[in-house]
Amino acid sequence: MVTSIKKQQARVKHIEGLGKGLARVDLVGEGIGAGVLPGNFAMVQAPGRPDCILFRPYSYFRVPDEDTVSLLIRDVGKGTHALVGAPVDEPVEILGPLGNTFPMEGPAKVWAVAGGVGAAPFGMMPHHPNLTVLFGSRTSADAGFGRALEDAGVSVELATDDGSAGFHGTTVELLRQKLEAGAPGGHLHLWPHTHDGGGYHSGGRV
Repeated sequence: MVTSIKKQQARVKHIEGLGKGLARVDLVGEGIGAGVLPGNFAMVQAPGRPDCILFRPYSYFRVPDEDTVSLLIRDVGKGTHALVGAPVDEPVEILGPLGNTFPMEGPAKVWAVAGGVGAAPFGMMPHHPNLTVLFGSRTSADAGFGRALEDAGVSVELATDDGSAGFHGTTVELLRQKLEAGAPGGHLHLWPHTHDGGGYHSGGRV
């Protein structure tokens, strides 16, 4: 299905803090969620910052309806700071949907390995019956995006570097443990999603 990419007007509906420097930002605007699929991303204006000429890329986290989208943002630069600090009803432009999508059919069991903002797209897949996200963070305090996935109805297994919550270790070590116990299906597929230095993960260093 070919989806039309549009530049549209939206406004900030709600911002929910998920931990230090972490937030879920809800935007509302006519048709801004139309045609969005898991894995898509949007380019979003930094509201109230005319000096931020370039729009910032964020993966769609949730699309409750065609007029509402949610993004997961890490406050790491002037563009992201403007978005997480924007007042309710602040106008913002959004361009999307962009990018590729995840395959929705595959093996009987799917493990998605993610950490931080790279986990955002899996919020679009809460009803995938066989999906488990292996989510990693340094500490329990940094796991706000993982908990946001759980709140969205996604099955999550948490790994923390310091063992303060879930598996003690990295997601790579957790995945290795699970693979040694038995592969999720007949094949192992890797789908790179985020790319350092200009990739389309949500809330990158912009």
